[in-house]
Amino acid sequence: MEFRHGGLRRLWERDDASRIKPEHVARAHRILDDLAQAVQPADMRRPSYRLHQLRGDRRGTWSVRLSSNWRITFRIVEGRAVDIDLEDYH
Repeated sequence: MEFRHGGLRRLWERDDASRIKPEHVARAHRILDDLAQAVQPADMRRPSYRLHQLRGDRRGTWSVRLSSNWRITFRIVEGRAVDIDLEDYH
């Protein structure tokens, strides 16, 4: 997996949650575990994730719900998750 967000990278690689809000850590772990297994965006289709593709110049980027405002965004390239980011784009 390739990360844009350093805090998510640290959480995944070192189990270091210091740059993630405490209330997001457990769910972020679950999402990252699922992303590690995903080979296509549809693999992230869970009712609570609210998977959807972004539009316009973000087409090709997918989003899953971390919390009411926060999303983990990503692209799948050659069967692996890349550009993994944590965003509040609302």
